[in-house]
Amino acid sequence: MIFGCLKQNMNAFSIGRFIWIKKKDAVPNRYLVFQKVFRLADLPTSALLKISAYSHYQVALNGSLLGRGPDPSNHRRYYYDVYNVRASLRRGQNIMTVLAYAFGPELPWPESAYLPGEAGWLIFELECHRANGRAVGLGSDATCRVRPADAWAQRTSGY
Repeated sequence: MIFGCLKQNMNAFSIGRFIWIKKKDAVPNRYLVFQKVFRLADLPTSALLKISAYSHYQVALNGSLLGRGPDPSNHRRYYYDVYNVRASLRRGQNIMTVLAYAFGPELPWPESAYLPGEAGWLIFELECHRANGRAVGLGSDATCRVRPADAWAQRTSGY
């Protein structure tokens, strides 16, 4: 795994968009589960996943935990992580699942408002390279399924 910094590399995500649940659900200590379902006709020769979240995430691909992050040490620089996910992909249907956390209901620092008016954010994109050299990708967007992860306790102190 390698990482980069969003503050210095806002162009690091060309496909992925900042997403979160609607503002009407701005609950403190909110855990959300995001899912992106996609199909691959053939396995790529290489595949990299870039991902970041406002506070914390855990990401799995086809049931295999890839990792967690980002490093929450500096509210002025949000880091993104890069995972080599080629071994976790399969032909046909694939499912990426992300458990994301935000201590909201409001983002405390203006520097962190990549998604203004929301209580948190998640962004990711997957870039796959085919044997012919062509790249295809997908990213976080409005087609991601999202639901509250109510099994995680909300009545605890923030992060």
